[in-house]
Amino acid sequence: MPPEVVDGIINEFVPPDTRGRKVNSLLAQMSCARSVVDYYENVTIHRVTDACLPSKPELDTSVIITFMRQACPDTGLHDTDPAAVLYKRGLHAWKESKFDVARVTFQTLVNTYPNSEFSPLAKKGLEHLKNAN
Repeated sequence: MPPEVVDGIINEFVPPDTRGRKVNSLLAQMSCARSVVDYYENVTIHRVTDACLPSKPELDTSVIITFMRQACPDTGLHDTDPAAVLYKRGLHAWKESKFDVARVTFQTLVNTYPNSEFSPLAKKGLEHLKNAN
């Protein structure tokens, strides 16, 4: 891709104001591959450019963006607690008006994980589903 297009994509993913202060840069060239690594307080951006195309403009061949944090923030989308997964599936089915699926999912949660923190919530869901019909 042309460097200007890559600049736009990088700025969309990591706006300049979120990168922090620029700490260092590294430039390395091996044959036709030029590698530039920009180190910021919050992120590192590593770009590789094909610099041996004299008849064509330089093209970025790869970009690696590395965030400087211990772990990605928890979005709640990838629960490992099976009761939480069942509860979210039940809610999703309910929102899609798949009431039989929601009912079975909530009942499975209550039967399988009666001591889970999600069991009382699933029971409330079952009550609402019962009253809705």
